[in-house]
Amino acid sequence: MFKLFTKIMKRLFLLALVVLMIASCSQQIESNGAAFQGVKDSVLFKGFNNSAVINDDGSLAIRGSNGLESVRLLVTSLNQTNVIFGPDALPGNTASYTSEEGVLFTTNNGNASGQVSVEINGDNTVSGTYNFVALTANSSDTVTFSRGFIYEVPILGELSDDDPVPAQDSFTARINTVIYNPTVISTSVTGGVLVVSGNTADRSMSLVMPENIAAGTYDITFDGAYTAGYTTPSGVSSATTGSLTIVSNDTADRRITADFIFDTPDGFIITDGQFSVDY
Repeated sequence: MFKLFTKIMKRLFLLALVVLMIASCSQQIESNGAAFQGVKDSVLFKGFNNSAVINDDGSLAIRGSNGLESVRLLVTSLNQTNVIFGPDALPGNTASYTSEEGVLFTTNNGNASGQVSVEINGDNTVSGTYNFVALTANSSDTVTFSRGFIYEVPILGELSDDDPVPAQDSFTARINTVIYNPTVISTSVTGGVLVVSGNTADRSMSLVMPENIAAGTYDITFDGAYTAGYTTPSGVSSATTGSLTIVSNDTADRRITADFIFDTPDGFIITDGQFSVDY
């Protein structure tokens, strides 16, 4: 009974802190449902499309997005008592922020820092607190998140006693701010290499990666293991820079979910890229 009381009080305390932070940063108090938010530099960031997933390797990925910006926290093991970000973090523990312009900031760079504390709730949700300082790939710009709160964000993918409803494939991106919605989504695996493509009648966008790629963020390069390209009637425009963030890769059920951004030398700037596909 005492343990139950303690757990209830802890949940109520977390909720009270969420409401208090909203009140201190905005005159509008939102609903007390699931929340993913924090103070980005000096502005309140509040996610409206929030989710989490526990990957096959035991890592936990939590994502908060407001449609224009997104924050992702990756914790490699729930057995960790103190999860920190930055140069001293265990491999894989990462916080990242993608701006409205598609610029990626991560704690994998330079003098980044931060920490996260999470708790898996009995109703298959996750709650916790976080803060971090992240940098761009060339460490030229910095973003700071403070007073971050996660409250009852649903963990997706838990199987019930009933047969699960098959997930639908999806693939979207922005090309120089214009939304790209392919009509055909395809995947192929050859020699351990996975290719994910979104195609229209005369255009195609493709990303290439190892079939067994683990959750995490990877640099897209011109000729490395992680590549991307955009094909138009004029030809293929291959990415020279970018990043691919694997949210989850279920190698047993063969389903992968990821975010991506990349630039090409022909002036194509790809942002807000997302796909979730079977392969």
